[in-house]
Amino acid sequence: MRVPRLLKHFFGFVLLAALVPAQAQPSSRRLDLTTQQSQPSVGRDGDTIHVVGTDIAGATSVCYARSLDGGRTWPVHDQVLAPNAGPASVTVAGDRVFVAIQSGVGRSLLASFDAGNTWQPPVALPSGHWLPEIHVDGLAVNVFCVGATFPGQGLFLVRSADGGHTWATPVDLSAGLPTGFTTSDDTPQVLVDGSVIHVFWNHRTPLIHLAHQWSLDGGATWLSTAQVLTNAPLVGAGFGVGRLLVQAGSTLWTSTNHGSTWSPLVGHGFAFPATLAMEGSRVLVVEAAPWPSGFLLRMAVSVDAGITWSVSASTIAGNFNPYAEAAVVGNSMFAWYWKSSVPGFEIVQSDDDGATWRTIVGTASEVFLPGRDGGVALTSYPNTPGIWAWVLEGHMRYGVGNPGTAGVVPTLTCRGLAGIGLTFRLDLENAVGGALAAYVFGLGSNAFVPIGPNTRLLVAQTFGSSVVVASGTPGLAGAGTASFAVPVPNLTSLIGFGLRSQAFVVDPGAPDGFCATAARESWIR
Repeated sequence: MRVPRLLKHFFGFVLLAALVPAQAQPSSRRLDLTTQQSQPSVGRDGDTIHVVGTDIAGATSVCYARSLDGGRTWPVHDQVLAPNAGPASVTVAGDRVFVAIQSGVGRSLLASFDAGNTWQPPVALPSGHWLPEIHVDGLAVNVFCVGATFPGQGLFLVRSADGGHTWATPVDLSAGLPTGFTTSDDTPQVLVDGSVIHVFWNHRTPLIHLAHQWSLDGGATWLSTAQVLTNAPLVGAGFGVGRLLVQAGSTLWTSTNHGSTWSPLVGHGFAFPATLAMEGSRVLVVEAAPWPSGFLLRMAVSVDAGITWSVSASTIAGNFNPYAEAAVVGNSMFAWYWKSSVPGFEIVQSDDDGATWRTIVGTASEVFLPGRDGGVALTSYPNTPGIWAWVLEGHMRYGVGNPGTAGVVPTLTCRGLAGIGLTFRLDLENAVGGALAAYVFGLGSNAFVPIGPNTRLLVAQTFGSSVVVASGTPGLAGAGTASFAVPVPNLTSLIGFGLRSQAFVVDPGAPDGFCATAARESWIR
């Protein structure tokens, strides 16, 4: 068959390390942001990545950067969004981008409705501490922030029903709780499933009350009084398959009726849980337990929404910060933590539900944004100013395709992580229905070779191809699809190599009689 032979040629080529020099990692792109006042914030929608951060070169300001190709290039960088302002956070929902900033006059929200090309004037938020959590669903924008009241401080909701153009009067979601306060260290955690929104935060009197609010109508209405779940601090929460999970101190709580009733779960047994992540029925809890020379990092995994657990046999010991983060993304799980022996976060990944873990090679000293099809890292380097962005693991798009029938440009999309031992897909979409198509593969630098007046080959050092027939109604513009599976052998020698790919479609409606997609580079980690 064509697929195994093609891949055999590819990986045989790669393993000739003595003859082919190892390929360097993707070049970092400097965004000219620094983090001496705040950590940069990243938001993503497909290939479009938005970054905001504090730049202190000269007058302190909030600056903005944007990539349209998954982190490969950053045509917009170091754009000043707000002078004389400091910490910032970004939330993305399609073409709507919201940036919360803190300045000397308080907190405000900036909005863009065209993917960051233009920005609306800032909207003031309730005065108080730190940065808010923002949730966007359609035209509804819900902003949750710690606001100042007298005699205490509570959690406020600022809501817009028209995409951020107008805003309602702030609502105190902590009304009815014992008189107390919520601090910047008690940033709320927001969980969303369609129109159902759950919010958890610590309310202090100074005794901690783990508070819970929820809305069943997208944030329009809420409980008249917040629910107090327990007197233990919030570690993390997850929402999936109709079940809520909340890690409070060393106890894991569950609810199957949106929080009306709760019951404790047993299973992982961690005394020092650091974080919790959940997607669907898959749950990851990370523990950072004290150890004679630092801490011991352990991971517990459940594939049935917390009913049963397996604790990873492999543990990570060393001198690192007990702070950790985690994510469950598709078929992979991630945990990352600050370790003194590396210049930033050390990231570990499991692709078999926690049975084995491996370290992802690369540096993410500021932010790691994992995704189903790849992760983007923001990194600062010793003695080098600025923040640098690069694709740590995954796929990057480069070049542009050309149109076929009815002016429709076919697309090539990568699905899944390009990690060793994994299989990812190259999905051809928007081709003319029933067309003959070919995937072309290569290594090395990018190409820009004319193969027709309107079509370019973007893959250099090509070593093979595979011919397929697109699905869909024959001759119908945009109806054709095809998929190609790429299994990556579990060989560490492959780490750092990039597989480049492009698809060509035989299309009588194209000016050249055929058309091409943009190219993709799949970076193996």
